[in-house]
This record gives sequence, structure tokens and C-alpha cells, in this order.
Amino acid sequence: MLTPAYSRPRADPRRPDQHDILCRQPAIFANVATPAAPEAARIIGQSPLELIGKRIREVLPDGWASPGLFECYVHVAETGEQGVIEAGFTRNGISSFWENIVTKLDDGVAVWFPDIPSRKRAADEVRRSEAYLAHGQRISHTGSWGWNVASPEISFWSLEHFRIFGLESENNKVSYQIFFQMVHADERAQVEREFQEAVRAGRDFEREYRIVRRDGQVRCILSQANPVFGESRELTEYMGTVADVTEQRQGEESSDSMQAELAGVAA
Repeated sequence: MLTPAYSRPRADPRRPDQHDILCRQPAIFANVATPAAPEAARIIGQSPLELIGKRIREVLPDGWASPGLFECYVHVAETGEQGVIEAGFTRNGISSFWENIVTKLDDGVAVWFPDIPSRKRAADEVRRSEAYLAHGQRISHTGSWGWNVASPEISFWSLEHFRIFGLESENNKVSYQIFFQMVHADERAQVEREFQEAVRAGRDFEREYRIVRRDGQVRCILSQANPVFGESRELTEYMGTVADVTEQRQGEESSDSMQAELAGVAA
């Protein structure tokens, strides 16, 4: 990730004046001809002697492809300020990601690049899991939430939770108070009282109630929550779900009405 220092007009590796800052001298690979170079050479797939004096594009044809990488190197060479940026390159058809730690060294720069594929894979797995969860919640009309009992603000609402309540996630910061304001006025006091009793007792909470969206639409909600305790068994958080059961309840009411009408006809 780039620091704000690199939010500047894009440098152009084709410009001789900028490209030479890095490459006119033996440049990056000449400057890392140190005991660390064999490992760098192994990663790149060449011997240390093959790297000496070569330009980056000669060794890594897509070396400047990562956004902001060239600007980072130029900035370090020009100012002497250390830079850190993640970048990827492809070798033998396999892409990998590295954290580039760039430092001024004589007329060029020195670069250390620890491998971060495991971190990238973990991040990808998290994003994939979040996408699956969001998709599943949207299909089932079920949202999830979290509340730190020491805070007046809700710590987490899923995207589907926002959708169910008719809110835009980007423009709303949800608090405990705002949530209960959306509960139907006829049920608000009872729902809040039951939830507070559950919190005081540290027990599960389950309740069906109505909410009124800001556009006036009334929805039926089934809410379930479980307490979370700390190491000393103190209550720290509640985690729960909300399911929009409006259509289900409307279907049940229609079915009841139809059965009542049929019973009247039969009588």
C-alpha cells in the first residue's frame, strides 16, 4: 500500500531523466550484490552474477506493472525517504506478491522484498468467504450484527442487515438508539425491555417484531442473538442475526383468511 507521499503525478519509466535515476548505474541489482543477493537471485530465477548491472526491465519484463511501484522507486532515489509498497511479478506463468522495502543507496536504491504469498492467500480467502457470506445472506434475507456492550454504537452490521432496514451502508453509522428508533412504536418499549433483560442476565435473545423503514415501509423481523464472554466470564458483546420474514407472515395471514372464508362457506 502506498503512503500519501506517493500521491503525485505519475512518473513515467520511459522518460530517460527518471528511468536513469534507477537504471543508468548498475542500479538496483548492482546495489544488492551483498550476502542477501543469492536469495534475491533465487526468487527471480537467475544467478547473482547474471543480475549485476542489468536493468529491471531486462530481468522482470513486467517489473513496473504494479501500480505506483516506479513512482515509489523514483521518490526514494530523489528524496532519500524510505518507501514500502506491495508489488507482484510473474515468472514462468506463476504470479507472486512481495513487499518492496526501498531505501536510498549511493546513486541508486536498495530493495528488500520479503515474500508475502501466504498473507495474500489469507486475504483472498477472507474476501472470498465474505463474498460467499454476503451472497448467502442476500438470498436468505438474513443479516448479521455485533454490539459491544460497552459502546453506544453498533460495532457491525452486514450489508444485508442494512438492506433489510432500508439503509445505505456507506452513509449511515448505526447506534443502539437509532436501531430501536426503527422498531415499530407499538412494540419498541417491549422489545428494548426484553433485550435489556437478556443483557443483564447474559442470556440468549430471540424476538419477532416490526420495524418501520424511513420510506414508511413496515417489515417483520425475526431477531436472534447470543452473548459473548471474556476470559473472566464478563459479558463483552452480543452477536446476532435478523431475518426479514415479512413475506412469510403475509403468506400465513392470507392462508388463515382463506381458511376462515372456506369455513364460513361450509357452515
